[in-house]
Amino acid sequence: MQTPWKINYVQQVGPTCTVACLAMIRGVSFEEVDKDFEDSSALTLNMCADYLGDHGYSVLIKEMMYYNTPKFAREIISEPFAPAHIIHCKHFAESAIQHVVVMDSKGEIFDPARPERKSVDDDYMLTGVLGIWK
Repeated sequence: MQTPWKINYVQQVGPTCTVACLAMIRGVSFEEVDKDFEDSSALTLNMCADYLGDHGYSVLIKEMMYYNTPKFAREIISEPFAPAHIIHCKHFAESAIQHVVVMDSKGEIFDPARPERKSVDDDYMLTGVLGIWK
């Protein structure tokens, strides 16, 4: 069992859910992370891993490469395996843009767009997860 981290909720500003999630992981403000990116509206899992690595974190990526059903690997991606996680979600089949949320070591979800949301069960597909250690 991983030692739980205290996740302080950060609300996203515009289409910048990834910046808010990185701020939650680092325990800093939205502005503190946003200033580090020229265009923070299209950050990938690999960019997040690089950014966190630059700030002293260790990161393991689990990412879907090919799938035969949108439900493929859902349990693997949504099962906590690190002190903190960032999950890439696709809300709807036709969504071109993905959304990210933070998950703690107990599986609690912190959605930077909707603070009341506590699950990724309704998402069309989960496409990847970062496991994060300090």
